[in-house]
Amino acid sequence: MNRLTTLLIPVLIATCLAGCSGDGARPSTSNQQPFTAREVQQKVGTQTFSRSPQYEIADFGRAVTAGKNLGFGLMRFDVSFGDIVKWNQATQSFTLSSQDIQHATALAGEVINKGMTPVMVFPTVHDSMPDTIFGQPDKQWGWPTTAKTRQAYSQYVSAVVRNINGRFPGVRLIVQVGNEPTSNQEFDRYKVHYADLVREAVQTTRNEGGKATFLSAGVGTHDLEIPPTWINPARFFDFLTSQGLHQVLDGYAIHSYNPSHRRPKFENNSYYAPEGMIDEISNLINKTPLPVYITETGYSSLSYVDPAATEANQTNYQIRSVLSGLAMGAEIVILYELVDRTASQFQNAYSDNRERAFGLLDGGLQPKPSAEPVREFFRELTGYQVDGPLRKTADIRWGNEYFLYELRFRNAAGARKTVTWTDRPFEGDSQFQPLFRPRPTIRSL
Repeated sequence: MNRLTTLLIPVLIATCLAGCSGDGARPSTSNQQPFTAREVQQKVGTQTFSRSPQYEIADFGRAVTAGKNLGFGLMRFDVSFGDIVKWNQATQSFTLSSQDIQHATALAGEVINKGMTPVMVFPTVHDSMPDTIFGQPDKQWGWPTTAKTRQAYSQYVSAVVRNINGRFPGVRLIVQVGNEPTSNQEFDRYKVHYADLVREAVQTTRNEGGKATFLSAGVGTHDLEIPPTWINPARFFDFLTSQGLHQVLDGYAIHSYNPSHRRPKFENNSYYAPEGMIDEISNLINKTPLPVYITETGYSSLSYVDPAATEANQTNYQIRSVLSGLAMGAEIVILYELVDRTASQFQNAYSDNRERAFGLLDGGLQPKPSAEPVREFFRELTGYQVDGPLRKTADIRWGNEYFLYELRFRNAAGARKTVTWTDRPFEGDSQFQPLFRPRPTIRSL
């Protein structure tokens, strides 16, 4: 008997590539360890912060439990350089804090013990990096590197990875080497330094016996059309490949956000709704020599900063962004993020920043409207994987202006389900509320 379940939100699926589940026959060296999960829950994760107030292990563990209860199979979090590496600017030397290495291991343990895969970010070129670590002229970014700073960073990555390997043998770790280097307009000056840092950190960790799946820093897809003086995703991936890093890393990472902030330039709803990114991201994934991992995607609900950032729009966007990544063949998809950053948790500078309201849960771990549709999505597709390409047809009822979508899933027993939806807006939809869509359905075949 067919069972019909209506989700509470609209869904986006993008064009399927490489077998729809990361099966593309891209080469790897004997040292590389690509992530090979297939089922939906094993491929989809979320993120929470490991610094104050969640830096305490018990608080972090409660957040991880909340993510597990929603159905996520991966948890992404930062491993702080400043806590582990004690850098002496005067002598250009460093020591590693064994206590803080154990602390990072305990955080990973909170994820592993709940049956989830840790996705650990080791910041290098992001503004979360303390500006006094390396003391170079470009203090915000810590560039350019030196032999000593590269050694410090490499030892920091290696020590944490090896300690977690020893504590949890056989457990897969995913390591992201840096975060969002393209946010810095000056990065073009230092890109060779980043390449050298990645190469040394990964090779040092492997040479010392550390095992992990290593990814590049994540590149924002909202920067696909930024000026050529910046490093956009295509240029960044081409550069990594030109440096031979496709033979060192296991994957390239993207942060798949829709470009709604460019609304004055793009008046068409479909561009800054998720559907507008399908072709661009598909082309980006298709041309890379390594698998692509989506390590951030999501939508804010901070409406007094952005009129389109409402809880209703956030609810509509989350599952669509997850399923778009699955359909395009991304190895993993990380939904940014699990818990809202409340004003009391961060500096006052964040009080009016839409960044603090991307959570599925509020600061007290209570569910926002987007949480239950995510839970229902996992409940329906537990044990299933993508089965075949996206089917996209013109919705002739509306003059071929909108589309009907269908994506199919199957489980190991051969049972199949299909997700169907249309991108036609509801009546009265406006350009500042582009994400309202008729509800999709999940049904058994």
